Amino acid sequence: MSMWKGIGYNIDSAFQYRDGKTYFFKGLGYWRFNDMRMSIAHQFQKSSATEWMKCKHERQVLNDLDVDNDTPSSDPTLVHKSAIGTSRAATSWIDGRSRIHLLLSSCTLITMALSFFSKQYA
Repeated sequence: MSMWKGIGYNIDSAFQYRDGKTYFFKGLGYWRFNDMRMSIAHQFQKSSATEWMKCKHERQVLNDLDVDNDTPSSDPTLVHKSAIGTSRAATSWIDGRSRIHLLLSSCTLITMALSFFSKQYA
């Protein structure tokens, strides 16, 4: 990971977009890495929900997941570390993260497919 200085460890997903930048996803956030300059575009993670899934507000995403966002975060690399499903005793915040990872993986596959087909027909 020393090659990508400024990117956190234990990355969930990464891909190179057609803009020539590499995007690293962890938890509910992402970093954009400029491959030409070998530097990150922003020091801290940005919200995947508002940037990639076009949610108007971060709170909209948290409400959709039934999140209690009052839990303080001790991990600076996470955008949000919240208790998902507080109204359901058997649900933990990891269940919500799993749903987000599944959604991000789906978005990544769709993006890659669109990029592939757009190059073929360009």
